[in-house]
Amino acid sequence: MPAAWAGVVAVIVVEPETPTPVAAVPPRVTEAGAAKLAPVMVTGVPPAVVPPFGLIEETVTAGTYV
Repeated sequence: MPAAWAGVVAVIVVEPETPTPVAAVPPRVTEAGAAKLAPVMVTGVPPAVVPPFGLIEETVTAGTYV
């Protein structure tokens, strides 16, 4: 410790309370939009096995990024 710091003591004052300022304007309220629908999946290539009556089973997934 340098000689110039001799006798120097750090003091920390702890306040018993922390004041919280009151907002001047109330917070904004945002309405929730409608629920998102599942995206439409389009297959550009026909399946290897043609399903009976031309129907393909509907698939709903959580989504995957490629």
